[in-house]
Amino acid sequence: KFLLASKRSSQPTFASEKPPAAVAMLAVRRSESVPERRSSSGFVLPTGQRIVVGVMGSGTTSEDHLTRPLGRWLAELGVDLLTGGGPGVMESVSKSFASVEGRRGIIMGVIPASSGDDLQRQKLFNERQVRRTWGPSPVIVPELPVPPEGYPNKYVEMPIYTHMPISVSSGMDPMSRNHINILTSTIVIALPGGPGTHSELRLAAIYKKPLIAFLGEEGHIVGLETYDSTPVARTLDEVKAFVLRHIFICSVENEDTHADKDDDPNRECDDSPFEPQRSASSY
Repeated sequence: KFLLASKRSSQPTFASEKPPAAVAMLAVRRSESVPERRSSSGFVLPTGQRIVVGVMGSGTTSEDHLTRPLGRWLAELGVDLLTGGGPGVMESVSKSFASVEGRRGIIMGVIPASSGDDLQRQKLFNERQVRRTWGPSPVIVPELPVPPEGYPNKYVEMPIYTHMPISVSSGMDPMSRNHINILTSTIVIALPGGPGTHSELRLAAIYKKPLIAFLGEEGHIVGLETYDSTPVARTLDEVKAFVLRHIFICSVENEDTHADKDDDPNRECDDSPFEPQRSASSY
């Protein structure tokens, strides 16, 4: 029964009536059926949630031999793509993703702000005092954050602008947008990159996100050798096996917030033919 008014209220209650449509909609149980999301390649994605695959990597090199097939496959799968929204790997994988006609997913980019050491046009939080007409006291108002040059790239469909100016070398800092990159992602795929990509590896481990490094035959991520538990894929087929396993098996666990979780986010969820490399020699 729905009680929409207290005893002190003069409004009628619905103790013996059907609840309004808006209230009834809020009472719909999660277990009731919802339309399935089917990708363009025929996969049926889990219902009731969006799958966000975060692709991290260099902002200076495009790694086209990795990003082109990866971006196309992710678009065909029907997931959403998240990157840092800039050039390099971020732009290349987004371009490939965007080229797929009829895709269901969107391209999101988490955009940084320029640091205070940049040009005057890009200075962030240059405090200025203004006097509001309704009060005598001056108020400190920061200037609007300005994205660095090249952000967002032209393929980003949903830019997420932030005020976070920390450079890639300080990617673990609380003011780094790398935290948003990882926390928003359902699964993280790391491509060759430098210190910024390395910090995202560390954050994925801290936040227990499923993570795989897709490096091809000769790719490298700075500092990856210090993380022996990070699986390394040399081929796209290995990435596919990892991603599909975590989408269709592990994502079911996320629906039960009270379920006990294993401490290893890269745990094996089923009998997959792909056994990821984990030894330091594979780097």
